[in-house]
Amino acid sequence: MEKKHIFLYNNLNYTSGGIPMRTQILLTPRNFYDVYVWQISVKLKKIDLFIKTSRFITPQNAARALDIDPEEILRIMKEEKIPRLTQSNILCVIRRGSSEICRLISREAELSSPHTYTMDDIAYIYGLDIDDVHRASGITGIHEATAVTLPQLFFHIPA
Repeated sequence: MEKKHIFLYNNLNYTSGGIPMRTQILLTPRNFYDVYVWQISVKLKKIDLFIKTSRFITPQNAARALDIDPEEILRIMKEEKIPRLTQSNILCVIRRGSSEICRLISREAELSSPHTYTMDDIAYIYGLDIDDVHRASGITGIHEATAVTLPQLFFHIPA
């Protein structure tokens, strides 16, 4: 099975003339913990910050934050009769969005964000192979995961 590579960008490098230079770093995740830290948590934080700090949410800005096409946002707004995006109705768009991060948030919301997650819940929310999650559970002894124990469990799930 071919491993997926993750591209991270570091904007803190500068040329000798003081011009910012985007550096591309290619990483290969060793386990699902790496995927979670390098991709999922970054996107969740970006979405959270976007929703909390945006005074005016435009379809274009929401599309960038949610990794979906602006046309999809406009279609969802029309179908849901949302005249303009706000902090209170953006979740409706997220729950209907087609991107991986929208589907993940939607699946977690569907479970009502419990304090503990079963192994089946974790596999469902993160789109993981159920056998891999149960194997990690056996290795770690974690049978109901919390926000504190999820990283330990993720460490034992293949990327």
